[in-house]
Amino acid sequence: MIVALGPFTRALLYDETARRAATALTAGLSLAERDALADDVPRLGFRATAGAHGRRVGDLARELVDIVCDGLRREAPEELPYLDVVRAIVASGRTQADETIELWRRTGGEPARVIAELAHPGLDGSAARQ
Repeated sequence: MIVALGPFTRALLYDETARRAATALTAGLSLAERDALADDVPRLGFRATAGAHGRRVGDLARELVDIVCDGLRREAPEELPYLDVVRAIVASGRTQADETIELWRRTGGEPARVIAELAHPGLDGSAARQ
């Protein structure tokens, strides 16, 4: 995710077409609608809706990622693979928060189990023992 941040931002800041298209996604929202959205997204994630037109944040996110990919194709096409993780998230419709909540429930919130589930393979020394 951290590696995706640079190319994502590059496309939005340096490609005028992408910047305009991204801005247009929420241009019609009032200040009150933007405030409501800022309150709803942390609780509802991709299920939150934006403004009176009721577009889901997940749909807006998919559009934004498409816009960013188009912009990056023009600015730095060699960096497109760095956005694969972001594309996978919007394609799945599940945020990292959704995954974390599911993990928390699956492990009963037991810290040792959560950490074990999050650890990269081999970090526990098992790969060295094989």
